[in-house]
Amino acid sequence: MGGAKRLPRRKEERILCMKRTALIALIMVLVLGLLIGCTPKPETPPTDGSDPVKTDGPVVTDPTPVELEKVRIGALPYFDYTLLIAAKGVGLDREMGLDFEIIPFPLENVAVQALINGSIDIAQGAIASFYPVWPNAPELRVFLNNDQTMGFTIVARADSGIKTFAEFYEELDGDYEAARTAALAQMKGKSMATLESVYLGTINGALAAGGLVAGDLEIMNFANDGQANAAFQSGECDLYMGGMNNTLLLLEQSDKYVSLAMGDQMGIGGFWLSGSGTTEKYLEEKRDTVMKVLAVHYRAAELLKKEPENFVPYQLEYLKEHASSDLTLEQGIWAMQEMVDFQTLDQSLATIYNTESPIYWKHYADYYLDQNYSSGAIPEGSIDLAKVVVQESLFFEFLQHEDLVDYVRNGLK
Repeated sequence: MGGAKRLPRRKEERILCMKRTALIALIMVLVLGLLIGCTPKPETPPTDGSDPVKTDGPVVTDPTPVELEKVRIGALPYFDYTLLIAAKGVGLDREMGLDFEIIPFPLENVAVQALINGSIDIAQGAIASFYPVWPNAPELRVFLNNDQTMGFTIVARADSGIKTFAEFYEELDGDYEAARTAALAQMKGKSMATLESVYLGTINGALAAGGLVAGDLEIMNFANDGQANAAFQSGECDLYMGGMNNTLLLLEQSDKYVSLAMGDQMGIGGFWLSGSGTTEKYLEEKRDTVMKVLAVHYRAAELLKKEPENFVPYQLEYLKEHASSDLTLEQGIWAMQEMVDFQTLDQSLATIYNTESPIYWKHYADYYLDQNYSSGAIPEGSIDLAKVVVQESLFFEFLQHEDLVDYVRNGLK
């Protein structure tokens, strides 16, 4: 029968193969064009806070979670308030899904004002330093003990003829009480540069331990630590009590300055706790966030003791900018180990929140509350400690969160 001729089998297969290849190529071109047309140009985050600007450059993605909860933290220019700063520096806040925004303040009262008006979420400060502002800020609640400060020091000039506690201790064959009394009794008739609002309770405790009363020492009150330190160095007064960073720098010049007494050598007034506060409303509405902040704090305390070289640089950087401090890494590590004790979770359980411990937090809080009442700084009975200091109950509540406790001890898994 007649009909169209068939192509040889091999030639027919080649043609079919060419058609399939052309069809696949066409489909790929169409798909590629569709993808290019639908893909937005990458955006580069601006530095001025405006909307992102489109660019043809590559996009660098941030591996951290997109949804981070911002926590605005007021920080003071002292060692005591730098642990959360270091925690942010090494990224612990992000591990808990938080983003710490550190906002500097010179003193507690200014930070509390910002807390009350809603500008920040956490105001750091010592319980004793919160006392004068509490009557006007009844919603303030202390929820965390940051650390125990052991660096309170009465600094004197080496050539003043004043003997130090250490010298008396040796002369009196190790009689601690007698050495303390003798050393502190030398303050009679002297003048001291300080911040009265911060250190008055400590000074009064030192006077009492030396057998003296308030009028025996002339207190020169200054607006900030830098001014008090400058007045002392210029010779305007005999003694100085101030911030840890300036104290450390003075004592490094052992040919010029000496420690008359330090820490417990000054009596109960030398025992000091620094903490963090927020509002009652924030505690109620952001309970989970508060627990996460506690987790970051205690995880940082664990790591600071194990890896100070990774944390202290962030602390020193903040102090350099906000306290005119220029300590070396070695000096900073020494200060963190000897002058400030950021208690770990287990240490806090054994000391600060142990009613049998000599450094149970309430011993300190009661002493300084009595100081404020007796000095007339606040009306008698105006503060209910059980209501406004909730750090102990929050601590034991935190211990019930097994996942957070495990994170503190072992980190992310």
